[in-house]
Amino acid sequence: MSIRFQADNDLNARIIDATLPLNPEIDFNTAASAGFHTGVPDLEVLVAAAEEGADPGQSRSAYTSVAFRQLH
Repeated sequence: MSIRFQADNDLNARIIDATLPLNPEIDFNTAASAGFHTGVPDLEVLVAAAEEGADPGQSRSAYTSVAFRQLH
């Protein structure tokens, strides 16, 4: 089973670039490939990640926690 992440626009691409050589089975879906433009609300990224069975890869964990709580 591979790990899946949905990145938002703020996730530094160097994180993806550094992670994939260590474990190429990790599936990073970038914001661009998901069709997210700059300014897409964190809640929208979280919903999309949940629908795809992916973990949200976001740079603002405090905001992610607040948005995640809004889903429940």
